[in-house]
Amino acid sequence: MHILRERKAALSRLEQQINRGLLLEGTPDWEKAISRARFSSEKHAETTGARTLDILHVAFALELRFEIYLTTDKLQAEVAKAEHLNAVFPVG
Repeated sequence: MHILRERKAALSRLEQQINRGLLLEGTPDWEKAISRARFSSEKHAETTGARTLDILHVAFALELRFEIYLTTDKLQAEVAKAEHLNAVFPVG
């Protein structure tokens, strides 16, 4: 039951932030994002150690034109910065 309450509260906070204009919903072009991921993987996977999901997250952020990319994943932050995203890595 505790998890359901937390889920409901988190969804409520997200909805409030969307309603206040703090978060925007977007629909990415999946084909373009996958293509970006493929290209990014060729450029960065070997040098950063980033894995498929790390690269996909960054590719979708690029496709959706994120202004800020906030992550607690060091590998994602490295790829995001290499792709010229304004990456914020608040850990460490």
